[in-house]
Amino acid sequence: MSGSAGRSVIRSFRISLETDKELRKEAALRGISLNALVSQIFKKFIEWDRYTERYGFVTITRNGFQAIHEAVDEDTLMGVAKDIGERNPGEATSFWFKKVDLNTLLSWLTLHCKYGRIAECEIQRKDAEYTIALYHAMGEKYSRFLANMYAQALRKFGQVEPRFVTTKNSVTFTFETPT
Repeated sequence: MSGSAGRSVIRSFRISLETDKELRKEAALRGISLNALVSQIFKKFIEWDRYTERYGFVTITRNGFQAIHEAVDEDTLMGVAKDIGERNPGEATSFWFKKVDLNTLLSWLTLHCKYGRIAECEIQRKDAEYTIALYHAMGEKYSRFLANMYAQALRKFGQVEPRFVTTKNSVTFTFETPT
């Protein structure tokens, strides 16, 4: 393997006894080694936390987030979704990756799902055709919100015209890239 991506280094850190105890307990709950847990924590910090702290993310419970979505009327919510899609994914992608194109936008979507927990995400590519499946458990209104937000982002920043299908708990996008 070339480069340093697959290699590891040994580092030593001092942590409190209480922190060590809690980390060991969490590792045991997850059925992984302490080393694996700490590596996951560091990876999440590098890929997500260091940016969200500076970018201005806020934390809200899933129930609170869903309650807000359900309280807003459909037309207003879809307008907000399109407005957010017009700005936020591109700004965040630029902040994280220092450039915005289809590949970095899809990388952002993957991270946004993985750590931001907006949905489970699978992206498949076959030649020039992409299929993106987002799954969540927050209802049809949220599916339409995600569809409108990311369709707008894919149009503007990915330079593609996505088609999408929504269900109660999922959104599936399909599109082709120019050949």
